[in-house]
Amino acid sequence: MKRSRFSESMSSRRPAPVTAKVVVVVPRPKDTLELLVGERRDRETSAAVIAFNDYARMGLARSHPGLMRKYISMQSEGLESGVPTTSIQVLRNWSSDFGWAARCETYDAAQEVSKDIAAAEVLSKGLSLSHNRVIKLKQLAAILEHELAGKLWTRDVKMIGFGKYSETVEMKKLNSPLLTEYRKVLDDIAKEVGGRRKGLEISGPDGGPIDLDFGIAARDKLVGGLISAPPEQGEDGPDSEFDE
Repeated sequence: MKRSRFSESMSSRRPAPVTAKVVVVVPRPKDTLELLVGERRDRETSAAVIAFNDYARMGLARSHPGLMRKYISMQSEGLESGVPTTSIQVLRNWSSDFGWAARCETYDAAQEVSKDIAAAEVLSKGLSLSHNRVIKLKQLAAILEHELAGKLWTRDVKMIGFGKYSETVEMKKLNSPLLTEYRKVLDDIAKEVGGRRKGLEISGPDGGPIDLDFGIAARDKLVGGLISAPPEQGEDGPDSEFDE
């Protein structure tokens, strides 16, 4: 079938296909660097955040010069990637602008709370508990008792005499080292359960302080009046031989 001139002219006038350009926008990854304490402020760069975190971790001995020396040392060792700055003035500016002092107070307080929690956890279990220590001591005492059952007396050899008149004598000797260790364990058990007084506390009347008045009245009361009482005759009294 032959195409007409009209159809040929219309086909030649068809517009060219339109190609749409699609632009894919990839969101910039958000900076996930976080402060050890507090909220990140405007204009607070990642370098400033790193510097503060390092500064806080220095503890109570922290200082700007000390942090600067640390960064200079890191730089000399080829660790430039972890060095936010080596300028002490920059550190001071960051400290002033972003309130490092107040942040460190909060950080230190949080660290102390963490230490208290950790200490409480440690002291609430295991050998920190008295009854657990007693269990271990009793196990140790049982072991020593078993050893003492067959080794309370040990064989000992002594040489008696001199020269051709000497002779070897065998004797039994008390196993003092093992017995001493056993008694120490028993003593430790007694201390744990309150069976041994750890110290003697001396106090005055009604638990108050001791009166240190060493006057005549106090001395007389202390010795039952012997000092103030006149000596009996014959005991260094007026008729004693020492009066001659």
